[in-house]
Amino acid sequence: MKFKKIPLILIILLVTCAFFIWFFIEGRKELDKEREKEQPVKVESRLSKKDDKTIITLDEEIQKRSGFILEQLIATTYQKEIRAYAIAVEEQKPDILVQVIFPSELNTLKPPQQIWIDGPNGRILAKLDRSAGHWNSISKEAASFYSLSEKESGLVIGEGFSAYASIGQRTQGVFIPATAVVWWEGQTWAYIREDENHFIRRKVPTSIAVKDGWFVTDDFKAGELILIKGAQMLLSEELKDQIQAVGEAEEGEGK
Repeated sequence: MKFKKIPLILIILLVTCAFFIWFFIEGRKELDKEREKEQPVKVESRLSKKDDKTIITLDEEIQKRSGFILEQLIATTYQKEIRAYAIAVEEQKPDILVQVIFPSELNTLKPPQQIWIDGPNGRILAKLDRSAGHWNSISKEAASFYSLSEKESGLVIGEGFSAYASIGQRTQGVFIPATAVVWWEGQTWAYIREDENHFIRRKVPTSIAVKDGWFVTDDFKAGELILIKGAQMLLSEELKDQIQAVGEAEEGEGK
């Protein structure tokens, strides 16, 4: 009877061991599943490299959903404009004569043939009147006289106002609208669409500021499509990809 109990005890022990082994294996499987869930999800990157430049790929459907708006860059010209002080000094019916005092930087130049006057009736063109005065290249301030229509200008004798003159050579370039520009790391950038699904970021020179944007001569060409709505999203896409890359690198170092 004693010997009959031994196989029964062995069977019970084997079954118990098998149960604990099964329980251990299943526990490890569940633990591995939980660890997989905790791992950050790796999103397929929309960025690629071409000639050391970052290219962002977005299909037309995503562009449409994101509300992207593109504008074609148009060739234009720029000529430096300076501001001067002017005062209406004499009536010469039907015109009025104004004296313009230019900044010293114009002392070595000939007086502009025409200037723009900001009068009560808005900006109006005035032409150089050589009979009324001459160009003073000796004094620190250069003064000259211009005539314009008294009726159109609305000027009053003795009244002072601003005048503007264009100087130097005209430069060829394109206009970059302020709506297309994003700021990052203290610099200005804009996105150009290279083809239907690809965008590239370019630095925007800000040395020549004009109304509602900047005039540039390099890196941008007439006919290119610039993104005027959606640039911030593309910049965020680039930064997100960089953050993910850093996270993966740190994770690799930790293993």
